Amino acid sequence: MPDVVIGNVILTVALAIALLLFVAASSGISLIYTVRTRGELLQSVAEQIAQIIQQSYLVVNNSEISVGSNVTQVLGLPVQIAGYGYTIVVKTSPLLLGNTVDKHVTVITVTIALTGTYGSASSSVLLGSNVYWYTQTAVTVTQGLGLLLDKCAGVLPNHPICQGYDVIGFAFLVNSKAVS
Repeated sequence: MPDVVIGNVILTVALAIALLLFVAASSGISLIYTVRTRGELLQSVAEQIAQIIQQSYLVVNNSEISVGSNVTQVLGLPVQIAGYGYTIVVKTSPLLLGNTVDKHVTVITVTIALTGTYGSASSSVLLGSNVYWYTQTAVTVTQGLGLLLDKCAGVLPNHPICQGYDVIGFAFLVNSKAVS
């Protein structure tokens, strides 16, 4: 009889350990899936924003758009990604080719980061040298977030004066108000 009892105790412990390992493994796999899915969603939104900026620039930089024109583009972004709010930061930098700076090209890098949890993604596009980005801080995405493009009409309210008429200024709009 003691052999049966000892066997049952050993099997019960083995079953409990197997159950704990199964729960831990499935939880880990679930977390990996969630992180990957969230990362893909973030990357998709970052690329969408960067492409909208690039396309808007190409439209406004056209000679058919007169100097002094202001163009507004609604971004149409989701307010949340995977149930979390997020912020957008846009940085400009010159294009580096080895040790040489190409003064004819500006690199716009869009970085989005989730608030309240981990996760971020970036996407970059190339624009001409005549770009000025007014918004220097992180912008929290809300309903109706848009872009304002100013083909240097002089002064954009609450923003610096464009230097010359060969600059296209960008700013984020939140509820029709420029964000600086």
